[in-house]
Amino acid sequence: MKKLFISTLALAIATPALVAPIPTDAQKQFTDIPASYQYYQIITEMQDKNIINGYSDGTFKPNQTISRQHAAVLIVRAMKANGIELEKVREFVQPKDLTTKNPYYQEIKLLMEAGLLDTDKNGNINPSKPLTRGEMAKILSVAFNLEPNTDFVFNDVKNTKYEEFVKALYANGVTTGYEDGTFKPNNSLTRAHYAVFMYRAMNAVQNNTTYDKAEIAKKLGLEAATVSRVVDGDTFELVNGSKVRLIGVNTPESTTRTEVFGKEASNYTTSKLEGKTVYLQKDVSETDRYGRLLRLVWMEVPTDVMDENEIRTKMFNADLVLNGYAQPATYAPDVTYSEFFVKFAREARENNRGLWRYGTDGTTTGDDLDDKSTNNNNSNSNNSTNENIKTDFKNCTELREVYPNGVASDHPAYQKKFDRDGDGWACEK
Repeated sequence: MKKLFISTLALAIATPALVAPIPTDAQKQFTDIPASYQYYQIITEMQDKNIINGYSDGTFKPNQTISRQHAAVLIVRAMKANGIELEKVREFVQPKDLTTKNPYYQEIKLLMEAGLLDTDKNGNINPSKPLTRGEMAKILSVAFNLEPNTDFVFNDVKNTKYEEFVKALYANGVTTGYEDGTFKPNNSLTRAHYAVFMYRAMNAVQNNTTYDKAEIAKKLGLEAATVSRVVDGDTFELVNGSKVRLIGVNTPESTTRTEVFGKEASNYTTSKLEGKTVYLQKDVSETDRYGRLLRLVWMEVPTDVMDENEIRTKMFNADLVLNGYAQPATYAPDVTYSEFFVKFAREARENNRGLWRYGTDGTTTGDDLDDKSTNNNNSNSNNSTNENIKTDFKNCTELREVYPNGVASDHPAYQKKFDRDGDGWACEK
């Protein structure tokens, strides 16, 4: 699906930038949005396209809440830039706390006439009040004509005034909600999150057509499947009985042997996947030596399987690495995403997430995260393309010279004859 993006728009969320946009040269990179930031790519792309300019001091202030008036300015100008007008559904009634002196008067008025912003019981519009997630859902779904083509409903929006609007965001891949099955419509949202939601909404439609998960999944070669049981952090079983091994990543052991953070990784995977419908993507290999399907797992259907933003937010293999529950462990020929996983692992290590809190080596053996010339702690690691990995060892003594802690059963160097206790780990000390 070709992406729809408003490329001619010059907007800003922050007040100073709306009044006096900073020069283009100063917009190259926000000083408070480092490359390791989770939404760096999205914010940078929107900045490059002059959708967001930020503050005059070169910052974006991602954690600051976005107000109702700033959200109104963004949507109204976005619509005008694309030759789209919000439909007037009611007459404008002057709020008690809004005058023509407010620089956003016209934009707020337009949203009120479109039924997208309401006054409170006292007749105030509260322009500086933080926008709620429910209000955001209503504004984005109406502005971008998103249809609620799904039967899924978040627990806390069912039978509320926001139900259809939130369903529209979910159906079009704009939101996935929280892990507990809620959307939290009354919560405020930050400038970063608003930017992300708006980005997804703008890219979810083309010629007023909605995001069709089944159609896109088929086009991308993704197979829908339902997870029945999680075995451990990187392995699970489908309702049809097939077992799936996540490729490109490795979590600590939690079955026949338990490593530090192993149970936590298993519990995390369970909370994210068990009972859920996921989308399986094959790289090159079909199965491993144990007959398990080797797959990348998408929690939501992406529009582009090689887009870093979508990999970060929708692929579970990447999610495990980003949150520190797994290290990258890519073996040829299944190396399509190896560079992404190494990048994400570095990010997790730098932010001391998950298993990285236990040391610079984490708790599992995976890809090199540093150049060999500068890394003194990678004696157990494989390179990310697996081109030079040694697998032919005569005995455990030789194997431990390369892998001091032994190797797991899914490692290319594993040999059953070295796993005397049959625990799925060869040559452990």
